[in-house]
Amino acid sequence: MTLRKRFIFSTVFTVLLIVLMMSYVLTTLNRLQTYNEQYGTQMIELSQLETSLLQEQSLWTSLGEQMSQSTLTQLERIRATNTETFQEMNQTYLIDEFSTHLDRATAKYERIGANIETAQAGGIAARIQAAKLEGVLNDVNTLLLKNGTFYEALQKEAADETKRLFLVSILLTVFVVTVLSLYNFFFARSITLPLERNVKAAEAIAAGHLITLPDSTRRDEIGRLERAMRDMTASLQTVIGSIRVTSVKVNEMTETAAAENEAVASTTSNITNAVDEMANGAQSIATELQETLESVGIMATSFETSLNQTKQTTEETTEMTREVAAGIETLTDQEHILRRSSERNQSLVERMDQFARKTEEIEKMAKLVEDVAAQTNLLALNAAIEAARAGEAGRGFAVVASEVKKLAEESNVATRSIFGVVQTIRDEVGNLTDMVEESSHEQTAQLQAFGLTKQAFTRIHDRTDHVASFVGTIEQEMVASSREVTNVLKRVEEVSGVTEELAAGNEEVAASMKEQQASFDQIFALMQELEGQAASLASQVQHFEEQ
Repeated sequence: MTLRKRFIFSTVFTVLLIVLMMSYVLTTLNRLQTYNEQYGTQMIELSQLETSLLQEQSLWTSLGEQMSQSTLTQLERIRATNTETFQEMNQTYLIDEFSTHLDRATAKYERIGANIETAQAGGIAARIQAAKLEGVLNDVNTLLLKNGTFYEALQKEAADETKRLFLVSILLTVFVVTVLSLYNFFFARSITLPLERNVKAAEAIAAGHLITLPDSTRRDEIGRLERAMRDMTASLQTVIGSIRVTSVKVNEMTETAAAENEAVASTTSNITNAVDEMANGAQSIATELQETLESVGIMATSFETSLNQTKQTTEETTEMTREVAAGIETLTDQEHILRRSSERNQSLVERMDQFARKTEEIEKMAKLVEDVAAQTNLLALNAAIEAARAGEAGRGFAVVASEVKKLAEESNVATRSIFGVVQTIRDEVGNLTDMVEESSHEQTAQLQAFGLTKQAFTRIHDRTDHVASFVGTIEQEMVASSREVTNVLKRVEEVSGVTEELAAGNEEVAASMKEQQASFDQIFALMQELEGQAASLASQVQHFEEQ
């Protein structure tokens, strides 16, 4: 049974008790009033009969003293009235105990009427008739006195009955008020105790203790509120557990990314050193080629010296070819590392999307709490209206309605706080996702740069092989004939151009390595920021403790 039905039932029960009590009192008072009116009317009729008999006796006395036609006419009219009165009273007299006096007076009056014609002659007969009426008057007077005594007793009995009704009314009123007070006490207790439990539960949740609420078997609004609080607590426990797991995974991914960033930084440093060595080698080759160009003019006289220098150049070119090949392998490994890092960033974006969906689930749960708070507030408003209609009897229920409204407002404040935290988390996750996606774009650009660098190294390697081939040819030609000096000079000039191109390529590779290192530093900074935000989220979730 809902609270509204219980309140209506108590109100209807109270009204029925009051109506029954008032009906009983009014019926009893009406009965007493009817008795008083009937016996009072009978007293008045007896008094009027006595007065009429006295008038008749007076007329008989006057007729005995002096005969008068008007007196006879008046006497006949009064006798007719008295006779009719006796007949009516014999039919309507109420007190059986005193009816013998009325019967005796009626019989005497009828006997007096038998001698009416003689008495109308006047004189002594008229005075005798007046004397006989004295006996009738005595009986009527006696009957009137006894009726008066009975009427006084009836009045006393009515007063006693009125007092008894007043006492019964007071007792019934006290009984009804006591029953209603007990009912309202237990009714209010059945509302305040669950509300107090829910208020304590809400305070515990606000303090960070996710307690487990028992299931409610009540079928009214309080039961619905308790079940809603229990479902909300269970949902919060699930969501907070998911947030904790996600925070741990984010920390692990950040640590892994940091380790990989260190490895990439180390590899980049090695590549940079190798490129620097290649640049130094290219510079050395350029210097030696310049020396070769200077010595070509005197090659005829110092051909042996040039041949030795050519052999040394061949060895250095071969060494440079090996260094270029090692650089290509290092670039290939670095490209693989960047691809794996890009894949991990993509996985991190997917994890962040899952985390965002979890925050949407938290927002849905908070929306459910907000709806429950709105329904509770509406229930409190309806309860306050019903309590105001009930007046004094609904004062306790009004207090309960006020507590329910406070609970709804506290739930609404807590829901708004949850909305704020969820929005903050969502904004931070969105920022992190944008930063990670930007890092992925930068890594894609770096992969393209690595591809171009690798192609440049491949061209350098091809050119170096070509240079080595040319140097070998020069060596053979120098051994075969000095007439090829002019051709050697041209080939040396070509080698000098290739060496300059190689030096420029080395500078480009060094610049690319520096840009890559800067990108890795930026990615590492993003990872550290992500780790800090995950730690902040974990500290916010740590506020809640499951019990």
